[in-house]
Amino acid sequence: MGPPSQAGRGSRAWLWAAPFGLLLALWLIRWVAAAGLPLPACGFRQATGLPCPGCGSTRALLALAGGDVAGAWRFNPLATTLTLGFALAGGVWITGRRIVWRAWGFRLLAVLIFANWLYLLSQGTD
Repeated sequence: MGPPSQAGRGSRAWLWAAPFGLLLALWLIRWVAAAGLPLPACGFRQATGLPCPGCGSTRALLALAGGDVAGAWRFNPLATTLTLGFALAGGVWITGRRIVWRAWGFRLLAVLIFANWLYLLSQGTD
């Protein structure tokens, strides 16, 4: 490991790329859909007939790429919230503020994933 100043610069470099990576991902998924390429299928749903906690995430990102936040929310509320939160956090990191992920955050994320899964299960399968 190099001097602290070098380590600090290297560890923050990805923070600048975060919002741009998100925009690139949204553009890419929109391009794939527009090109008529198949979107990935859920192996869990194919095996069980039930949606997994992440089901609808691709369609939610596609809706977000088209500016349809409400549609994205209907497909997968957690994926929508995390994507918008990631974009916001990337902007906060770029301004130089520090966001710290506490241990309780992991427990909260687990509860949110479970609640999201219950929501998806209540929507039925399509």
